[in-house]
Amino acid sequence: MIAKISFHKNEHISIEEYNELCRTLGSKVRTNEIAKDENGKVKSFYSWSETFDPKEVDEKKKLVYKCNDIVELNTNEEYVSDLNVFMAKHPLIEIVIRGSFENIVNVESEAIRVLREATDKTRDALNEFNRKMELNEKTGGHMSNVSLMNIIQTGYLVDCCTEELQDYLNEGWRILAVCPIPSQRRPDYVIGRTDNKQKLDCVHL
Repeated sequence: MIAKISFHKNEHISIEEYNELCRTLGSKVRTNEIAKDENGKVKSFYSWSETFDPKEVDEKKKLVYKCNDIVELNTNEEYVSDLNVFMAKHPLIEIVIRGSFENIVNVESEAIRVLREATDKTRDALNEFNRKMELNEKTGGHMSNVSLMNIIQTGYLVDCCTEELQDYLNEGWRILAVCPIPSQRRPDYVIGRTDNKQKLDCVHL
């Protein structure tokens, strides 16, 4: 489970665990400055009432000692982490869960759903485009659609009669253009097909 987390007040950890914590969260974790009093007790450092310099000790400031082997985790920052991984690596650190996201599996499922919806919309739009482009509603003339891109071989027929043309249609050829020629009785045809697996040039049939 992915969640936003922060740390409890007065959460002290060693430098080694702090470095491991930064690696787990993938970022530098903010800390508070801490000190040890004359009895060796670890506490938060307050610069207005405490000092590390014996020369600055007076009625308003008392002497404390630097703590170099322990850090205090700041409570104000939030981090995004996988709770299962975090608890396995840092079972003794107390955390506050600020807000959780959906389970990773659900997030992936949602992403797949969105991609499928986008694919369906694209396919529907393409089909609608093909439908509208097949016929010019004003002139009643046929217009080539996107399926023309599937043609992998082209050819042409010269002065072709209807019976001969039908034989080519039966073989899988399709008419791409009809070219009436004033000087001949029958038209020429530009034809194409999609089911030929060989790499062929344009042919004169």
